[in-house]
Amino acid sequence: MRLDYSQQLGQRIVIHGKSKTEFLDISDITHIACEDSVATAYTSDSCVSAAKQLKEFEEELSELGFIRINRSTLINEAHIRSYTGGEKKTLELINGETFSVSRRKAYLLK
Repeated sequence: MRLDYSQQLGQRIVIHGKSKTEFLDISDITHIACEDSVATAYTSDSCVSAAKQLKEFEEELSELGFIRINRSTLINEAHIRSYTGGEKKTLELINGETFSVSRRKAYLLK
């Protein structure tokens, strides 16, 4: 995992929703989850949805400390508390949320 997340500070991402456009500080985003063709960016106190593929977010944010841990989730490495390997690979964020890590993506967290 990378250790320097200072590049996230001051960076913002534009998310075009159905009725409004939101600007989120990248350092505030904990994770982005996708269901069907709707991606939802989560912060500690809100969430914003957009009709955008997760792959588009991944390409845009991979250089800023975001990693894809499974088919539907992109995680901000700066918000990771712990990773547990073994049979059932799980990742816990600072806010207490847990996620399953696919075995093909587990190498990114070692």
